[in-house]
Amino acid sequence: HRSCGCRGCCRSCLAPMSSRGLSSSSVSASDEHLQQQKQQQQREVSELTTRVVNDLSGAVAVQLMYIGDRLGLFKVLAEAPVGMTSAELANKAGCNLRYVETWCQACVSHSFMETEVVVTSGTGTNLEDGKRRYWMTFAQQQVLAVEGGRSFQCGAAQYISASAQVTPAMIERGFRCLHGGGLSWEELGQDAREGVARMSGV
Repeated sequence: HRSCGCRGCCRSCLAPMSSRGLSSSSVSASDEHLQQQKQQQQREVSELTTRVVNDLSGAVAVQLMYIGDRLGLFKVLAEAPVGMTSAELANKAGCNLRYVETWCQACVSHSFMETEVVVTSGTGTNLEDGKRRYWMTFAQQQVLAVEGGRSFQCGAAQYISASAQVTPAMIERGFRCLHGGGLSWEELGQDAREGVARMSGV
């Protein structure tokens, strides 16, 4: 039995139930809502991607801090009143020039130190490796080179770096150990213990 009295053969009865009784304005509003929802989801993906990329950049920064701290590069540079070339810094710290130059350039991109930008030709070629001068501002020195200072952060970088090195062991003996487990401070290593102590100002 059909409400229209036919045997189910008219267009009204054959039309899908979802389309019957819906005005064009209702369909339009539904489409607009779906479009707005899609745009909102795209904005959320974009925002989260930006935050994750920034976090990954922070992970790189931790390694730069660890290297500069353990090799004494920050302290050596901070003690130079007029800065140093990367060749001078490498020589003073007893390190490989190419590695030090690459590290310095990465530190500049993370605002850990400053450098001069000198163009030697119309092609835009900068100073060759080893000859560019680098220096640290007062703020950079306080955060990266003044041991025991209120703003000093290299202890935290030391601890985070040490924790990253034992992450595989933490997965196997912590997360996958259903009956308890984990790593002792001894197993975390000297860097982890020293890092926490320096963070605490001990």
